[in-house]
Amino acid sequence: MKKEFLSWLILFFLTILVAPLFGTVKAASLTFDPPSVSTPSAQTFNVNVDINAGTTEVNSATIYVLYDQNLLQVQSVSAGTYFPTVTPDYTTTPGKVVIIAMENDPSVVASGSGTIATIAFSGLTNGSGTLSFDCQQSSGNTSLITDINNNNVINCAQNGTSAITIGTGVSTASLSGTLAPSPSALPRTGFFDNVVKAAVPGAILLIVGGVARLLL
Repeated sequence: MKKEFLSWLILFFLTILVAPLFGTVKAASLTFDPPSVSTPSAQTFNVNVDINAGTTEVNSATIYVLYDQNLLQVQSVSAGTYFPTVTPDYTTTPGKVVIIAMENDPSVVASGSGTIATIAFSGLTNGSGTLSFDCQQSSGNTSLITDINNNNVINCAQNGTSAITIGTGVSTASLSGTLAPSPSALPRTGFFDNVVKAAVPGAILLIVGGVARLLL
């Protein structure tokens, strides 16, 4: 009986000491839907920002979406259905969309997967790029998914991207090369130059000989 109690006591203290070493399980991630887009230039298209929390209970998210501002322009950001409150900002920092989403009641949690927001883009020019999430896992100004205890449960390695192709997918700047200048005159082979050089002395000698013959 004493041995069983001692074993149980040791296991209890080991659990208390070891559990914090593993920290909070990073079980939630963010993805884009669709994962790839191909569209003509100047046409508006939508990309969903989705969350997959699995069985982890979460109640807020701060999301940083990165895009190429020379390729794309954000037209609008609308709320999804996963969180009831969604506050977007896409005008402060070019090339970045910030989305803050949360439950209205701090004691309420959500789980599973769903759409947090929908971003409407339009293509500015032919080219290709990638939508991604700014997620540094431990950095302060980064994407977060928090649980009811304010623990960050995002797994940055599981986040998705979306490949964007506008028009031909090839930038017009990359197609323009340095053209060779048009010749202002026909090329000269050098033969004519040599003939002129040889003819001038001969003409002079011919004139001198003619004058000498007249004098004599």
